[in-house]
Amino acid sequence: MLNTNLTDNLLKRGVALDGYIRQEKNWLASSTVLNLSENFKECLKMMQNINKNVNK
Repeated sequence: MLNTNLTDNLLKRGVALDGYIRQEKNWLASSTVLNLSENFKECLKMMQNINKNVNK
């Protein structure tokens, strides 16, 4: 279970965030997306789709 207290999670590696921290928008780290995907081409397609949705 992920603890939502930021100070407890600062030293944890591999935690990706999507939301607002200190009034700044944060996105899923591309290295995390790559680790979640089966192959590199799939990862690139996923990141391109995310980027297209943001620019609309």
